[in-house]
Amino acid sequence: MKSAHRSVAYRCMTVILIALLVVASISATGCSFYSLIPSGVNQNQDNSNQQTGSVNTSQNATAGNTSTNKPVMPTYYNPLTGLASDIDLSATRPVAICIGNTEDALPQFGIGAAEILIEAPIENGITRLVMITNSYAGIPQIGSVRATRPYLLSVADSFGAVSVYSGTNDVNASVVYPEYDTLDYLTQSVSTVFYRNSSLFAPHNLFTSGTRLTGALENFEKNGGTVPYEYVSYGKTVTPNGGKAGGVVIPFSSRQVSQFVYDEENHVYLRMQNSVAHTDGQDGKQLAFTNLILLTCESSIYNKVTGVEFDLNVTGGGRGYYVSEGGYIEILWSRGQDGQLILTDAAGDPLSVNRGKTYIGLVDVVASGSVLIVE
Repeated sequence: MKSAHRSVAYRCMTVILIALLVVASISATGCSFYSLIPSGVNQNQDNSNQQTGSVNTSQNATAGNTSTNKPVMPTYYNPLTGLASDIDLSATRPVAICIGNTEDALPQFGIGAAEILIEAPIENGITRLVMITNSYAGIPQIGSVRATRPYLLSVADSFGAVSVYSGTNDVNASVVYPEYDTLDYLTQSVSTVFYRNSSLFAPHNLFTSGTRLTGALENFEKNGGTVPYEYVSYGKTVTPNGGKAGGVVIPFSSRQVSQFVYDEENHVYLRMQNSVAHTDGQDGKQLAFTNLILLTCESSIYNKVTGVEFDLNVTGGGRGYYVSEGGYIEILWSRGQDGQLILTDAAGDPLSVNRGKTYIGLVDVVASGSVLIVE
């Protein structure tokens, strides 16, 4: 028990230290930082105790048309972004592809096509990325594809996606999960969905492609996927009014610090990793998101004979933040009886987000007190 407490304390001190280092490296720009998610918060406390001082955590915000003319309503929408689509995607099943995110796995290919990008910690202070997309058909190379985790399968399923991966963890990769729709390189007879890139070293050389995925998905139920929020009216944007958010720093660990800087001209947050621009190896473009959603989760570490296993509680509910258009508000998350992820504002009303791509960070509550926001 004492060793477990020392482990938690060490992890907490490590993420705080790396957060302070990031702040020190950027403070010369004149930006001010403060804690986004207070440490030691009771995840199950009543809503009435979640507002602090004069900070307004309601969903009410400044809204306006991007044009003085009434926007032309599109015939089709992409259900994963709320944006106009040239084709009907209501029957296009999205995929949730687990992507390696260590230095050895860079650059990643095709990741810029993700309508929704989920990032979550795994063992050894690194993170996995899950790109959820229904726009995969024309992507020539996607990967590298890596092992997923049970909690990532659970979250991907709540979006109605088919999970694509290679094993379920790095310790015991042969576990199967028949309750989810999956394409697993290691446990299923789906070898034609994947291929090895001979110019790269294992395990970072497993890839798939849009053509391979399109053929494999013919065997699954067809639906356009679901999202745990509502979209603002077409042609309008909303600025969350809980405070200014010119940037966000998420120190998952000393090995992985994810950063987002607001590009006011293009109304997106540009993603960086460890102070380096995060780009798609396919086209060299930096990843950019209209919305950032941070959700705090309890974690557990198990020391087994086969190795260390890390688990993230993605069913218990908790607090988080919605960031967009240079502002943020506090939000709450939970899971419905059907497993659906549910996001609300602090008052319990359904969360409304701006139309566009979304990043979702599942943040270990141990590290959550070190998450920072820049005005």
